[in-house]
Amino acid sequence: MRACSIYVREDKVYVITISLTRRGSSILTDRVAVLDLHGDPSTLGEGVVDALEHYEDGVPDLADWRDSATPMLRFTGYRSLRAFHAGTRYIGVSENSGEVRIAPTVAMRGDFYGCPPEDEATVGLDPVQIGHAIMDRLALCTPMPEGKPGRRSTGRQEESSLSPAPVSFGYKSSWLAVRRCAQWSVARALGLTDVQPSDWVEGMRTADEGRTFVSPPVDGWTLVLGSGFPHAGDAAWLPFLADLSRTLGEVQYFGTHRVSSYQAWARAKGGDIIRAYGYGDGETLSDVGKVTKGEVRAQRTTDIRDEDYVLAVAAEWSIDPSALDEYESSGLGFIGDPPVRLNESPQHPHPSINLPAPC
Repeated sequence: MRACSIYVREDKVYVITISLTRRGSSILTDRVAVLDLHGDPSTLGEGVVDALEHYEDGVPDLADWRDSATPMLRFTGYRSLRAFHAGTRYIGVSENSGEVRIAPTVAMRGDFYGCPPEDEATVGLDPVQIGHAIMDRLALCTPMPEGKPGRRSTGRQEESSLSPAPVSFGYKSSWLAVRRCAQWSVARALGLTDVQPSDWVEGMRTADEGRTFVSPPVDGWTLVLGSGFPHAGDAAWLPFLADLSRTLGEVQYFGTHRVSSYQAWARAKGGDIIRAYGYGDGETLSDVGKVTKGEVRAQRTTDIRDEDYVLAVAAEWSIDPSALDEYESSGLGFIGDPPVRLNESPQHPHPSINLPAPC
């Protein structure tokens, strides 16, 4: 996936190239195209295509996430991101496999800003289509207010007082780990509605109440907690993971619940199920692919039927959520409502999907 940011201030359009660090934080670079708002829409589209082509993934991490906009601010001459934002209209643009999504930022609940899915536009990777779609969506944008930093959802790491250290979890939980993918893209791929920015504490609380929390990036991984996705034994489990990985890249699932002895883990990449295993109520719910090296290493420290084993596999494959307090995180995540309760799907342990040769 590639992305760029568009800000409109008075009669100027700023098309800003984005870079993604190794840990998954976004940087607003100094590659900024300043265009005339009343110019040819195709010129705007060309600027967006150029920004997407110069998107970089895996640039060095910053010592301080508040420096994420410094290159852009130097170019535009503004002293702070707060000053640059005030009074602007914002549109987020992302591209995946030739499909370009254009998301205008509008006022939502309270002081929060975000993009309802119904306000998005999707076009091909064509400058004319992109330019006209942006101008069309621009009419929906709400200007950013002055004097309220950190209370808007634009999908980037911004100034905020609501970004404490990550909150550890793990037991009696189910979660997804998405590799190197911006959290707003994860929220969109999950089809979340009523999306609002959230810190870790509020996100964890609402996840326990039936909503879905998409975390800020932690060591290159975005974590998703909630009850809106299927579990091992559900007919939708593996197709859900395969479809999600087709959009986001690499997606992992982990689940544990001691009452039913439920334990499950799965890894999907690019639309293929690499490995999946689930156990509960004394029976195997799913067993796809060969046991991975990470699973073998996890067995050296804990028994496969112990809930600690799921956390050990998570540590081997991606990140152990019970040790999040040892990591740093920046910015806000998102909370939202899942479109359907997929975990209520009929039981079917072995859905028919395309499975690759195991790794």
